[in-house]
Amino acid sequence: MRYRGFTLLETMIAVAIMLLLVAGGAKVFETTVKTWQANYVKMQLQQNARIAMDEITKNLLGAAASTVVIDPSASPLNSKITFQVNKDTGLFTHSYYLSGTTLVRQFNNVISDLIPDVAALDFTKENELYPGVEDLRCIHTKLVVEKKSQKITLEGYTHLRNE
Repeated sequence: MRYRGFTLLETMIAVAIMLLLVAGGAKVFETTVKTWQANYVKMQLQQNARIAMDEITKNLLGAAASTVVIDPSASPLNSKITFQVNKDTGLFTHSYYLSGTTLVRQFNNVISDLIPDVAALDFTKENELYPGVEDLRCIHTKLVVEKKSQKITLEGYTHLRNE
């Protein structure tokens, strides 16, 4: 008489192999989710930093060099910039500075938060070709954003219009 089916030993080996495969798949899934989350945080930081840098640069391009005031008194990597832009509709005052870890924009007397998670904001008047050499018509901007051990640094030079 022949029995059809699997022995207890064969069934236990098959179950053990399946458990190993499921555990390995769960570990791969966990690693994939952690990687996705880290990349998502980094992408958000990059997007926020680029938005802020684009806005600062766009507004600085309209400023006359004589109206730009940089206040480095807060700390070495936390300066405030204030400048005026003359448009057809009038004279507008812009300021950018940190309040805690939030980049704040002040347009005339209206204050609004621009982006969170800012670790450093630094403005200097220096020449792009000769770093460290003061140039009143060139503004070097450095913006550092940081969250969950992800850090993004953006730097740029803005050449001010002639007066």
